[in-house]
Amino acid sequence: MSIKTLRKRIALVAVSALGVGLMSVVAAPVASAGLVAAGGLNIATTNSTTGAVVVTAGGGDTGADRSIGFVAVTSADGTDQVAVSTTGRYVKAGTTGTANALAGAQIPVSAKETAAGSAVSIIVSGGTVSGGVVDAGSISAYNGTNTAVATNTTATTIGALVTASAGVTSMTISAYEGASVTATAPTNGTLLGRWVITVVSASVSGVVSVADSTVYIGPSQAKGTACSGGTAPTFDNLARNDNGRVACIRVALADAYGVALGSTGSLQASTTNGSLVEIGGAAADAYTASLSFDSDTYATAGSWVSVLQPVSNTAGSTTVTLTYQGVVLATKTINWNGIAASIELDTANSVSTFLASGSSAGTVPAGSLKGIVYRIKDAAGNIVTFGSQPTVADATGSMIAAQLYTGDDGTSGNYQTISAGKGTSTMFLANANQTGDGTYKLSITNSAGTVVKSPAYNAKVVGGVATFTASWDKASYNPGEIATLTIKGLDSAGRPAADGTLLGTGTVISVNTDGFGHLTSTCETTPATSSAFLGGQKTCKFAVKNTPGSYSYSVKVATSTSQAETAGTLNVVAASTTVTNAEVLASIVKLIASINKQIKALQKSLKR
Repeated sequence: MSIKTLRKRIALVAVSALGVGLMSVVAAPVASAGLVAAGGLNIATTNSTTGAVVVTAGGGDTGADRSIGFVAVTSADGTDQVAVSTTGRYVKAGTTGTANALAGAQIPVSAKETAAGSAVSIIVSGGTVSGGVVDAGSISAYNGTNTAVATNTTATTIGALVTASAGVTSMTISAYEGASVTATAPTNGTLLGRWVITVVSASVSGVVSVADSTVYIGPSQAKGTACSGGTAPTFDNLARNDNGRVACIRVALADAYGVALGSTGSLQASTTNGSLVEIGGAAADAYTASLSFDSDTYATAGSWVSVLQPVSNTAGSTTVTLTYQGVVLATKTINWNGIAASIELDTANSVSTFLASGSSAGTVPAGSLKGIVYRIKDAAGNIVTFGSQPTVADATGSMIAAQLYTGDDGTSGNYQTISAGKGTSTMFLANANQTGDGTYKLSITNSAGTVVKSPAYNAKVVGGVATFTASWDKASYNPGEIATLTIKGLDSAGRPAADGTLLGTGTVISVNTDGFGHLTSTCETTPATSSAFLGGQKTCKFAVKNTPGSYSYSVKVATSTSQAETAGTLNVVAASTTVTNAEVLASIVKLIASINKQIKALQKSLKR
């Protein structure tokens, strides 16, 4: 707050202390008086410029009413609190609003009934009420302490002046309506609304408080796009910015009472490492910033600060220092990625055995999972966002006809983003007859037009499932054990099935449920359509039940050779609790050996 503004506020408070004698009552047509809608309590939020408060005739009108010493509304406008033009606020029936005012403040208020034939009262705690006016009827009376005033049942709207008492820290203004409301029984009705006014010090009102202000890094923007991010951020976005993006910082200033500051002060921003900065630019990088320092008048609703990457196409960082009227608000460190400089395959999470399906890129062929997971990085090793899929380059052998899905549909592929930390695509093998070993590279073209390739990766292309085998991990099981069935798929050359190859329509996994319970949902009697080979095999788990016996099973997988089912029996054997003579003899031998050892040790200790 400037010295001039502070002196003016102090002067207004001093004038207000002279009493209601300086109050002016301005005549106004009844049609324009009162609240915008019936039901509620209104306060004037605009201060007088003449040193005299204004309470309009006809029950009050917030378009003309003026306060002395009012600071700001601190509760948010919304469903229950509504702005009346630009000079007032009213709270709807039964709700409460909050505001700040200076010591001795004088605030015009008005209230309007919701039910015809009601009387309306205004009551204050921590202050006095005076200057009552109505739109019709008359003022019924004031109570003996001038803390309440009421209308008769003819009046529908009442206006009055509320003055904060000396020495109070808060003042509560309430309004009620009802047929039995009077000045001496002002609360004998329904609450129309309430305002709780906190009395604040002029020395800190309107003065920036770092603790109550917010300075946050928002979402980055593309060049030429305004720093807005939709809504003001409520926390720092510390993710690295992509190459060429503009960083955005939101500054929203408030005083110690949480009241937003007006646009009277100077906001400054400085950066390190050569980053250019602009305060309040209409569009990020659409300005002619040429310095690492900028100063501008702070905007009432908050200011955006745009910060450019220190060195184009290069990973880097900058520290932004923000000050207001010489007070340091915050320092923020912002990081950028450089241009894409490398690409590598995530071999641990990517498919290396592919199905030669004869399909070109565009639609994922049924019966194959061809997942490719890759990471694109800048020269400093940072993951970068990349807006397209890599292509297959320098392919050899069986991979010569390979292609990668080019889209970003969430199923066949996803472009790489910083947040995901990876990109994904699908490999297509256009030649259904081309199988065997091969190699390939991933290739991208970065924003500078440079072609970047990965190392060469080994791959294998196989045909569809021609035969299968089914085996169990044990010949017999005890109750409570877990039994494992392994189904292996092989192509016509005996090579393991490609990862993701579906078991296919007609597959049946049948195990007698009297002895074994399914644990793997995709291995039910008719497997789910998503049940597929991984690493050339499908593993199924079963819980062994408690009844000993011999139980049948059969497995059939869809194959190009129409291979017959594999069938057999599994035994469940109760755990034996009988101890044999041999086991008893072995235990006795071990016990004698242990005793002899202890006797020898005792003899040795006695000879010492």
